[in-house]
Amino acid sequence: MATAVQIQKQPGRKRKSIIWLGDVDPEGRPMNPVIKALAYANEYRLVRYRKSEMKDKAVVATLIEAAAYSTSKVANERPLKRPDYYLYQTYTNLVDKVLREAVEAFDMERYVVESIAKPGNRNEIEDAAIRRLSRQQVLTSMDAKGRGLWNRHLLGFDTDELGAEEGQDADYIGMRLRRAVQQALRRLVTGVQ
Repeated sequence: MATAVQIQKQPGRKRKSIIWLGDVDPEGRPMNPVIKALAYANEYRLVRYRKSEMKDKAVVATLIEAAAYSTSKVANERPLKRPDYYLYQTYTNLVDKVLREAVEAFDMERYVVESIAKPGNRNEIEDAAIRRLSRQQVLTSMDAKGRGLWNRHLLGFDTDELGAEEGQDADYIGMRLRRAVQQALRRLVTGVQ
């Protein structure tokens, strides 16, 4: 497979890389060498995506690394026809998500500031903002599986429906939801991610 994939070379002089990819991903899975090579070879191309909006190089590097690890996981499970495209698409999806969340947070801040300025709404608006921010902190501190279950649960799916989707019974889903919250609160209290 490595010979079938064309690795695009960066034109001109060699630049210093802003990413670092280990031989294993953060979950301990082996890093696919083809994907690792593609990530380094196409780094300059990835960095250019929405460059005017993505000013923080550390965030860009983290997103490229996350895209590479995610693509590597998929490539280790099944062959990818166009791993370079898969890597690029994964990265662009992550960037879009980060920027969308930043816009939502900015809009929320402006709304809260405007609403707090109205004397009659102060406690109600502050309470709503704290609840939303607290919920977001808890969800962010959960593992991906727990966060996915909670997001669907918050959208109105009950444990029976979630269980049917996951191939589990409702009691297991309820326990999984409770454990996800406990894990998130433990991470928030101890500061350990």
